Amino acid sequence: MNLTIKNIQKTYSNGVHALKGIELDISAGMFGLLGPNGAGKTSLMNTLATLQKPDSGDIYLGETDLIAEPQKVRERLGYLPQQFGVYPNTSAEQMLDYIAQLKGVDDKKQRNLHVAELLELVNLSEHKKRNLDTYSGGMRQRFGIAQALIGSPKLIIVDEPTAGLDPVERNRFHNILSDISTDTIVILSTHIVEDIANLCHHMAIMYRGEVLKQSSPHDLVNALKGKLWEKSVDKGEIEEMQKNGLKVLSTRLSEGQHFATVKSNTCPGDGYTTAEPDLEDVYFDTLPQDALQ
Repeated sequence: MNLTIKNIQKTYSNGVHALKGIELDISAGMFGLLGPNGAGKTSLMNTLATLQKPDSGDIYLGETDLIAEPQKVRERLGYLPQQFGVYPNTSAEQMLDYIAQLKGVDDKKQRNLHVAELLELVNLSEHKKRNLDTYSGGMRQRFGIAQALIGSPKLIIVDEPTAGLDPVERNRFHNILSDISTDTIVILSTHIVEDIANLCHHMAIMYRGEVLKQSSPHDLVNALKGKLWEKSVDKGEIEEMQKNGLKVLSTRLSEGQHFATVKSNTCPGDGYTTAEPDLEDVYFDTLPQDALQ
């Protein structure tokens, strides 16, 4: 089953043109949506989650028209928004049972088994009786994934899921997402380049409501091979390099020294060495210069 997005447009009442002709074709597996804040990622996620309608365009989940038949899509949809609240004085087990009933899992024995399996998957079985408002941030995110998986959805949307998590929780979250994406479409929306590099087979880079580039992370990185150069520089040299027409993708500090990474088909001059590209370089190369300042 594929998710097909054709020429989606969305302008809000305040005049912000949030989505400008978005076109994507997404198959099962992890798909990364990368972009800075304000790129339109959340607007697209809200549209795919049937929380808002686009002004024009088409979206199909398999043969189902998402815009015309949102309820049919909701039956096969799991959604973990960037921020979500929890009910006080309600345990994880109680809340998942309630959501499962809302999703049509009517048989109590089947529902109990389903909830138990989800709690085990996200490593919350030992804490299933605890009230959700006592959970840590990482535990809440794991609960969020559990509720998104109720009913074995065919499309799962997660918006900035690792923001604020410590490295251990982030790694655990990555493993959960990887495990569930085998035969399910999982869309990961984030501004964290490393999350996309670690998890996704395909991706798109968004900026100001448009898709600037889409492919596999591997192919995007390979396209930069042999075109990146690095040099130790004084801090004041960066502006001079840009004035001379060099495309400076990024700078970094190492042992107190500034290093500049430059994109050029040939060696820009003395002192430069070849640099091995990564997905962060692709990101900086794709975004316009004003987005990086």
